[in-house]
Amino acid sequence: MAPAAPSATEALLQALGGRPGASAADLAAGAGIGRSTANKLLVKLAAEGRVVREAGGRRDDRRRPDRWTLLAPAPAQPAKDPNLPSHGAGPLGRRRHQRPSCLGQPGRSRPDPGQP
Repeated sequence: MAPAAPSATEALLQALGGRPGASAADLAAGAGIGRSTANKLLVKLAAEGRVVREAGGRRDDRRRPDRWTLLAPAPAQPAKDPNLPSHGAGPLGRRRHQRPSCLGQPGRSRPDPGQP
């Protein structure tokens, strides 16, 4: 069975990944979709914050095409090691700034060497 063809959005994103700063017409040709479809999808992707639109402006009384760039995805959060304690606990399972239990008792500042 042949793999499914990518959706128009996926094809456009693939084309945009290889052509940063391209016009909608260039991206439509690269994705194999119509210019109107490409423009609509690019506006939608810009509203979602996935692409950036750079206005083309005017030159010699002619409108220049807008340029589109794919935003880099947010960096992935590093995977947490399940063997490490959570919530700032140190290697012994105690928080780094947690005082030893004997120091938490009023009137005692050091552990008594005679206590078990």
